[in-house]
Amino acid sequence: MKLHVIAVAVAAALCGFPAIRSIADPHPQLERGKQVYAQFCTQCHGVDGKRGEGYQTPIWGEGSLLAAKFGNAQNLIEYMQIMPFNDPTLINDTQRLDVTAYVLANHGALAKDAQLQVQTAGQITIK
Repeated sequence: MKLHVIAVAVAAALCGFPAIRSIADPHPQLERGKQVYAQFCTQCHGVDGKRGEGYQTPIWGEGSLLAAKFGNAQNLIEYMQIMPFNDPTLINDTQRLDVTAYVLANHGALAKDAQLQVQTAGQITIK
């Protein structure tokens, strides 16, 4: 079975198709979001999103206010326009979307192999 998967991936690459990712692989957007989070968000929100210097309530997971404050991913994306608080111009819109996807994936509102897109964000409910 494993050899078959490799053969399909090689054949797809030779035909010019994009790389095949396993369902278990996180979407590249999440890795980019993790990097943005590490650079711009950890001081206030902590490495694990649980608490930092500036915010004592977890931003994802148990105890988080994501669902109560935002309800869906679109509302969170709109709120993220003011982040980081010290200077929102430090990150661009793509980075902001990536870090939003990272937060939502850590909260369980976005599958780790999914990509967050502005066009469909209103359909993603935060629970």
